[in-house]
Amino acid sequence: MLFSSPNTSHFFFLFTALALWFATNRFRSSYGLNQESALSRRPWVDDREHAFIAPGPEDARSPCPALNTLANHGYINRSGKEISESSLVSSLTSIYRLSTPLAELLVEGGIGTCGHKIERWLSLDALAAHDVIEHDASLVHDNTPLGAAFAPINVNWTLVDDLTAAYPDGLGITHLAEARVKRELMLGDERRPQLDFVHGEIAHGEAAMTWLLMKDAKDVVRTETIRHWFGRETFPDSYVIPDEEVTLWKARGISTKIGDTMIKLKEELLFETKKTALNLD
Repeated sequence: MLFSSPNTSHFFFLFTALALWFATNRFRSSYGLNQESALSRRPWVDDREHAFIAPGPEDARSPCPALNTLANHGYINRSGKEISESSLVSSLTSIYRLSTPLAELLVEGGIGTCGHKIERWLSLDALAAHDVIEHDASLVHDNTPLGAAFAPINVNWTLVDDLTAAYPDGLGITHLAEARVKRELMLGDERRPQLDFVHGEIAHGEAAMTWLLMKDAKDVVRTETIRHWFGRETFPDSYVIPDEEVTLWKARGISTKIGDTMIKLKEELLFETKKTALNLD
């Protein structure tokens, strides 16, 4: 994120922290064998402790479906409050199968910008702070009201319905790029600024993680998966803990591919717009 001026310190803190992390953690193993052997592929199905429970009015939730789902199933505090760094990393590596380097990088970014930096915990609702990590043009959340400090957390089911109706056969990488372009172009219709470079990168990364975690054997994210994970914030019926780790390099590669596809789509739209304008003249 090229943060607006009130958040510039967050930007430099985050990237300084990441540089230090890589310097000190380069050779750490990424997934303990004792973790892997202890997990079934869908441990929440027959485990009452990890059954889905919708959040209550006093519970904290974020704009992130991945973290909200972990809270709704009790893999992190169901309250969504004061979640320890170790709990966040452990749940991301064990349930979503992120590599430890990727999980620690994401958690460091969250705690470093929105959490308690000394006691090393994070409450989910802090992630709704507008234009810190959160950004406008979410696929399933309303944009932050102008002048508001925090973004809406509740899912907009009209956006969910529109997304799944537009891609009834599921969303591949190109479809996710298209969906992001559509939402970002709507910012102009609402007289809002476009996403800055870093928030754009975060948005690409979110789309990449959605595809990496939730794609099926045909490399698409099913519409029912979108409705369960993005909408209800529970594990889709088809979801199993992945066989392979999702590494930083995999995530970065898919994120770059989505970003490049978005640039191409925007250029094509601009060309068609100019072509139409010339024909009208």
